[in-house]
Amino acid sequence: ILLTAGILLGAYQKQIEGKTLTISAPAQERTGRTVRFYSRNKKRTDVLLKYGKTKILANQATIQETKNKIYLKGGFYSEYLDNEIVGETLSYNPFSDLFDAKEVIVKSKYSVSKAESFAFYGEKITLKHATVGLDLIKFDIQFDQLDLYPGWIVAYGTYPKLFSVPVFYIPVLVEDRR
Repeated sequence: ILLTAGILLGAYQKQIEGKTLTISAPAQERTGRTVRFYSRNKKRTDVLLKYGKTKILANQATIQETKNKIYLKGGFYSEYLDNEIVGETLSYNPFSDLFDAKEVIVKSKYSVSKAESFAFYGEKITLKHATVGLDLIKFDIQFDQLDLYPGWIVAYGTYPKLFSVPVFYIPVLVEDRR
């Protein structure tokens, strides 16, 4: 049964940049060209968003159909290259592949990375108030800001820590491997 504007059998579908965006949720509301998908329980992430190979579970998703911008809030979860990614909010633009996430934790087998803000703009990735930790040896590196570019990085306010104790302070660190 085809309902309206791409809502098919309870799931929302839309073609963006040659890929299909599918959003499934227990509840949804439409206000003009904005569609909101949400869980009836604020502690659950049972809104499923699929776009290309990407799958994300969230508590709430909103799409602005005129701009094709997607906003997730109330918590989200995804997996990428054997890493678990958990966060509070995420905004994503499929046309430009630009995204901005808040309160993000990335877990792998040996490390945990946390950032107050994680943004990807073109070739630049920026992490603000971030910590990268190696669990096996209780070693962390804390950054006020970390900018990653292809082949080089700039780190501001860097504190290497061993057993949660700062070892030294580096105001600005530039590593260029181009």
